[in-house]
Amino acid sequence: MKLVKDRGIVLKTEKSGETSLKVRLFAKDSGRMICIAKGARKPGSAFFGLLTPFSVVDFETATSRYLPFFRSVSRIEYFQDLTMDPEKIVYASMILEIVDKTAEPHEDIETLRLLYISLRAMNHAEFSGEKIHWWFIVHFLKIHGVWPDPETCAGCQGKLAHAVLIPDSGGLFCETCAGHTGTQGLSLDTKLREVLVFLTANPPEKSNAIRINRHGAVTLTRWLWKLLELHYDKTEYLNTKKAVERLL
Repeated sequence: MKLVKDRGIVLKTEKSGETSLKVRLFAKDSGRMICIAKGARKPGSAFFGLLTPFSVVDFETATSRYLPFFRSVSRIEYFQDLTMDPEKIVYASMILEIVDKTAEPHEDIETLRLLYISLRAMNHAEFSGEKIHWWFIVHFLKIHGVWPDPETCAGCQGKLAHAVLIPDSGGLFCETCAGHTGTQGLSLDTKLREVLVFLTANPPEKSNAIRINRHGAVTLTRWLWKLLELHYDKTEYLNTKKAVERLL
């Protein structure tokens, strides 16, 4: 029986059997993983109440024929203030689901750090869940090498004003170069493109400085979702999208 010690963030839990939980985590050494917490739904269990989404936990697992199971769990941080705000729960849940749908079962320290920083920022009452979720998507794509340069046209290399995302390339083009591609793109006006530049260059705590109207916020959200979907097919069908749509 192989024992593994690791630290991670709980992404999702599901009932398993009469009293157990199937827990999805993103861990420091193991990446995305699924473990069984035997008897975790019993009030007297050592795991009871510890393995909830938005929890940072140290744990030890043991291998089995089915899935690894927890031998011990210690919760070292819980973003409780976040869970008191229904809107932030929705945006934070989307961030967890993006990681769950895209991560692989191997070490990915940068993504884990990004997830932690984003949840920690959302845990502060003064920060917007919507804007932090923008920041997360921008930097998620950036650390995975698929974030387009929001200041330079991918065609002529000139400075961008308006920007057009061409799905086939995943790049941002000026209106002239976009017209030459013969492909229908997704446009961002100068103001929203500048928001992307700001998000790229600043930490999440600065995102509250962004000032755009409701129409612009909705446009930016849908644009970022589309860019994410171009590179990660599974994010097209996020369960949390329906909940976020009701907030837009």
